[in-house]
Amino acid sequence: MFIIRYYLNQITVRQPREDAIDKWSRVKKGKAWEPHVESRGTVARAVLYFYTMYPQYIDDMGRVGDVNTFIQWNEDYPVSDWDVARNDNAEQWQGNRNPYVDHPELCERAYEDMI
Repeated sequence: MFIIRYYLNQITVRQPREDAIDKWSRVKKGKAWEPHVESRGTVARAVLYFYTMYPQYIDDMGRVGDVNTFIQWNEDYPVSDWDVARNDNAEQWQGNRNPYVDHPELCERAYEDMI
């Protein structure tokens, strides 16, 4: 539910929407996209979950970000109450959960061969 916003935006306009930048991210040095500090853990766990569920796209991860950075953000920015509520809501609609929200320690284990 989360990661799709970024991909749809990239497909439709090839640049971040202004309202998305204000709420979720910022443009860094012209073209690089980076989430706001308070969103980094949430984004890291969502991106890592996406590539866990869709491994056929793993070669494209470098276009989204660096796996080491996502692992570090996961450690530096713990799961919040909002993350848990979003995960609960996703489970109601999708029937599955992001295990990295429930068990953030799994992120490093899942990607240890890439770090």
